[in-house]
Amino acid sequence: MASNRLPDNQDKLFPLADDMIDGLKKHGDEVGVKQFTAAVLVPKLAAAQKGQGDYDTAQAAETEATSDRNVANSKAKGFIADGKGILAKALGSKPSQDWEALGYLAGTIAMPDSIEGRLAVLAGTRDFLTKNPKKEVTTEDITFTAAQAEALRKALSDARGTVNEAVAGRVKAKGVRDAAVDALRMAMSGLVNELAHIPLGDDSAKWYYFGLVPPADSQAPGVPDGAGIHQVGPASAAAGRAASPRATKYKVDGVDADFVALDLTSETQVLLENLPAKATVHFKVTAYNAAGESAPSAEAVVTLV
Repeated sequence: MASNRLPDNQDKLFPLADDMIDGLKKHGDEVGVKQFTAAVLVPKLAAAQKGQGDYDTAQAAETEATSDRNVANSKAKGFIADGKGILAKALGSKPSQDWEALGYLAGTIAMPDSIEGRLAVLAGTRDFLTKNPKKEVTTEDITFTAAQAEALRKALSDARGTVNEAVAGRVKAKGVRDAAVDALRMAMSGLVNELAHIPLGDDSAKWYYFGLVPPADSQAPGVPDGAGIHQVGPASAAAGRAASPRATKYKVDGVDADFVALDLTSETQVLLENLPAKATVHFKVTAYNAAGESAPSAEAVVTLV
């Protein structure tokens, strides 16, 4: 018996919700759905999709902020390294109280291993050069001044703060997204249960109206459709297929006509690499879930050039 278990992945959950809504709009009254109607599911899907979009935006913002912080951090490290070489002539090349006054930890003049430590050295260097302007160096390759120390300190401090804000935003967006997706799942599960109690009948084709399968059908996944393969490099090819109903994993068979099985994957595309020159590559795929394996897809073939 098929269970019509909801997909774990949002990429599959949202299209199923769309199918349910379409079925409810066209056949809900005919079937007799009273509780989990299109009016219930539409706003929940919209909220879940918005939550996913906001979460994706927050992740992108965090990635950008982290990249900016890394750039600021690298510039700060370069300035500190240059400064240590310049100041060693006046302060010596061994740890001392003079170096500690610049922000270095006691007993070491190694590059600080934290952003906090580098901020301290930048601030200490700024203050030292402000009091000792003759120690500043400005050449075509090096700008070792109090102003530069402060500019780099501020840039790194601001970039770190932006990352912290971005992380907080991403965490908040994830919480909102997860709550909206959970609400959508509850409504979708409610519809499945309502259809079962109407009842439609375990073998009724009307289950298909809502993107579901009649419970009397096998739980085994459907045969993958749309298998295709194309060359992407001198010794590589990308192969893919459409998502299969009820599938959780795929077994890819490729490389030659003997169809050597590759590792199971949840992805609908796979990159075949290190192929023989000018090889003719055959590809097909079967879908898996806990109930078993589907029949294989149609074969796709490409000859490398």
